Amino acid sequence: MTDGDTDSLRERLSRALPVAMKARDRVAVAALRSTLAAIANAEAVDPSRSPPPAARSPDPGPSEESPDPRTGNQTPARSGPGPPGPRAGHQEPAGSGGDPPFAGTVAGIGATEMDRRSLTGEQVEEVVRAEIAERETAAAGYEHTGQVEHAERLRGEAKVLRSHLQRR
Repeated sequence: MTDGDTDSLRERLSRALPVAMKARDRVAVAALRSTLAAIANAEAVDPSRSPPPAARSPDPGPSEESPDPRTGNQTPARSGPGPPGPRAGHQEPAGSGGDPPFAGTVAGIGATEMDRRSLTGEQVEEVVRAEIAERETAAAGYEHTGQVEHAERLRGEAKVLRSHLQRR
């Protein structure tokens, strides 16, 4: 993260989570976990910026059908060295060296890894404020339907998050 405020707010939330867990404060744990997840989601890269599909493996060349001596089924025969081709009806698992099973997929360890976005302190604060607003709106809805316990719990979660925002 590039901004000092980002680290400090995120770090405050992260440090508060194990403390809340040890204290068995379910309200604080729920608020902190979901807010840290919302921050992590905000850092996710837009899928439209994903890396291009890996080049397809070259075609092994012409093949002929030959019966499998064990089953009598027709299997593609490969010319040259290497393992025999797959049996009829057999699909190779993804990443097994064959063609990717779906269009646009990529194969290989780390083939789809991308750096996450870095959020500024203001962006992290916006995420936390949005989480607070979401809880307050939901609490009002629960209260309107007579579910006072749910409303109180959500207001308690909003209070926990607000306390971390105010500790600059």
